[in-house]
Amino acid sequence: MKRMIDAILLAGTAILPVLAQQQFPQQQYPQQQYPQQQPPQQADDEGYAPEHGVARISLVNGEVSVQRGDSGELTAAALNGPLVVDDRLATGQNGRAEVQFDWGNMIRLAPDSEVRLGELDEQAVGA
Repeated sequence: MKRMIDAILLAGTAILPVLAQQQFPQQQYPQQQYPQQQPPQQADDEGYAPEHGVARISLVNGEVSVQRGDSGELTAAALNGPLVVDDRLATGQNGRAEVQFDWGNMIRLAPDSEVRLGELDEQAVGA
């Protein structure tokens, strides 16, 4: 049985270089023109604008809740959940959380802490 497996492996290693050198025909796919999509127009919604930032909850440990600034709704915080202007993030007695604003800026909340996001605009340093 072992000799048979060795023979198959040996034959496979001898055939592989030959197969690797073969030129297989490449398929030509037709060029399609896709319609250009426009972003949704929501002029009456002040929260929808490219210059308005969004933060994300990057760590949730223990009791952590979010109070939405627009509706006042209180919900349990979810990992990678979005946070926008006027949202509040609160930790309970055994809770910890982390909010990531962009690639290098974040805030960490200890137990029994609360933070309200007042502004999330991207501004250049030193401007």
